[in-house]
Amino acid sequence: MKIIVQAVLTLSLVAGSTAHADPMKPLAAPLVTEPGKGQWSVVVTSVAPKAPFNTIRVCLTADHTWYNTVQPSGSEPGSGKWLMSGSSLLWRGNMGQNLDDAAVLHVASASSMSGPLMQWVKDTTDTTNTAIDNVFATSVWTYVSATCDAALR
Repeated sequence: MKIIVQAVLTLSLVAGSTAHADPMKPLAAPLVTEPGKGQWSVVVTSVAPKAPFNTIRVCLTADHTWYNTVQPSGSEPGSGKWLMSGSSLLWRGNMGQNLDDAAVLHVASASSMSGPLMQWVKDTTDTTNTAIDNVFATSVWTYVSATCDAALR
């Protein structure tokens, strides 16, 4: 028994840990930066052709929902849900006008995120959005304030 304990202590010291470390204690979870809750400005650039597509304003709420507040193209109200997965924010919902959206965003800081965004027409029999059908884009999110603009109505 003495040899086994001595071998474990020796291996622990060689591995860089201390002899008094509790092997049953879980390791600390890595720090994850969460995005600021409140108003965000989102610049969307289409991938092909690479061109500015739209700038929207989105409110991220503490209950992991979102709604859009201003969209220059005169969008209808949009909303959805978001969640954190490691250092990524997963975002999905509907921008109104029969358009669904999804994004996987890298959270660089509480005030900056970016990543791919896709928008598609969910009802393929709807012919009102043929110019917007299946947009593959990049998005850059910049935190504006803790106070959100009113939701589009």
